[in-house]
Amino acid sequence: MRKVLYVINPAGHGGAGLRVWEQFQSVWSGKIATEDVHFTERQGHAREIAAATEGYDVLAAVGGDGTVGEIMSGVLDRAEPHPKLAIIPA
Repeated sequence: MRKVLYVINPAGHGGAGLRVWEQFQSVWSGKIATEDVHFTERQGHAREIAAATEGYDVLAAVGGDGTVGEIMSGVLDRAEPHPKLAIIPA
């Protein structure tokens, strides 16, 4: 089973990221551990999280195009192997 880190932008688009995250959790059948969830706190934070996080096969962006772009930039800042990117759009 793949290890997934969820990076949520709770502030973007009037809180859409947080609403989508809550909806996702309500329909997702798997258990999501609290250590596998990070909420961004400022612009650039998703990039920092993606660049520094180790041990995950997939980084899941929960937010808009800015969140996805930051995570992609953070992934590219890392040495290989690069984790996969999943998008849960808000």
